[in-house]
Amino acid sequence: MKKVLSLLLVLMACGCIGASEKQTPSNVSTPSYSKISTYPLGNPPNWSNWTLAVLNDNRTYTWEELSKLSNDTMRIPDLNLGRTVEWRGVRPQRLGRGDFVTVINENGEVVSIPYNVSMLLAIYMDGKPMSTPIRLVASLSYGCRCNWLPGIRLVDFVNRSKALGVYGEVNNELWLSPRSFAALGNGSVHLNELLDKADVRPIARRVIFITPNGELPYSLAKIKKLNPLVVFEGKFKVPSLGIEDLRGIRLEG
Repeated sequence: MKKVLSLLLVLMACGCIGASEKQTPSNVSTPSYSKISTYPLGNPPNWSNWTLAVLNDNRTYTWEELSKLSNDTMRIPDLNLGRTVEWRGVRPQRLGRGDFVTVINENGEVVSIPYNVSMLLAIYMDGKPMSTPIRLVASLSYGCRCNWLPGIRLVDFVNRSKALGVYGEVNNELWLSPRSFAALGNGSVHLNELLDKADVRPIARRVIFITPNGELPYSLAKIKKLNPLVVFEGKFKVPSLGIEDLRGIRLEG
């Protein structure tokens, strides 16, 4: 009984059971640690051409610079290995401030995490460099599925009041500033791409566009068929729908 109780507590801590669905981003699947490659100590990979851009202050870090800053650690239990893994890297909160930390990897995958969540831009796993230069690791009390996002290229510290949010019946809330939005598509992104990145839940039936003048509801099926272009031209806009000041996109059942 004690072993079963201990296992349940671990599962609850990692967000696998008993966690709020709204706190479990899932546009990135959670691999087992057995699929994460590391390199032997003393034989690190050559990441000399890899850089991480912090969009807020146009600062770029090389892998070597981040490695020298990597004195933050997180110890996270892994049920596949049956032990705790130690990650070492840089807490993004040391690099900037905002309501959300939005990260984008080399494949265009996006995760937005509240600023106060414990997270790490990991450089080392169990003291060894990895087969990817930098990986996002977040506290398991926040949710399992946003963890281990590899190949991080961009970090943006987003203020809610100036961001485009995609939220509601989604598994992965998005909070995009004009900077991170531009990084996705040079200032314009089709709505379906944003919805795919937000991982809309099957129960969603409506899309609500939030504007200063009120809310504009649409059928999710209809709006996906239209697939309008969302642009940023001083403000977020959806020109084909006549929306000149878009503040948010909410999904409802």
